[in-house]
Amino acid sequence: MSRRDRSASGSSPTRGARLDGRLDASCPQCGTRYRISEEMLEQKLECQECHRVFFPKTTIGKRIRPPSNTGTFVIIGIIAVLIIASFVWMQKR
Repeated sequence: MSRRDRSASGSSPTRGARLDGRLDASCPQCGTRYRISEEMLEQKLECQECHRVFFPKTTIGKRIRPPSNTGTFVIIGIIAVLIIASFVWMQKR
């Protein structure tokens, strides 16, 4: 069934639905994606990665970005450079 046929029939699929009848839901904390059936929308789901419990109906079809750790790595890098620079400076004294 094409998009035109689907819109003409008046029935719109659930947001995030696929042809196999399963839905895409993401963990709101870490962004891990799950394929679930429509019967699981009202049930609690525990994320296998971060163990957060959530209702899939709140995240159906949304693309949730996992948290970025770039800022943490930049700070660690700056601290490492400062420590190395202080050792080099102390050796030259």
